[in-house]
Amino acid sequence: MPSALCYQRASAEQWVEHFCLVNPTCHVTTEEEASAAAKEDLDGAFAVKAHGGSDKEVAEFLRSKGYVNVDGFQRATE
Repeated sequence: MPSALCYQRASAEQWVEHFCLVNPTCHVTTEEEASAAAKEDLDGAFAVKAHGGSDKEVAEFLRSKGYVNVDGFQRATE
């Protein structure tokens, strides 16, 4: 599933994991396909912002693509 780990600035030099968005409506077979789909969706969301859209409109764009916030997420590590 496409996903995006979102960060929040903790200090001038540090970012911390803040929340995770996942699109459970988009099923792909490889991690590469999931990453590509998430990148395409994020590019679309930030294009909305670049054309004068608000943060709310960015969130609404991603919601319209099927993204939801995951409570209690854990980042996968190798």
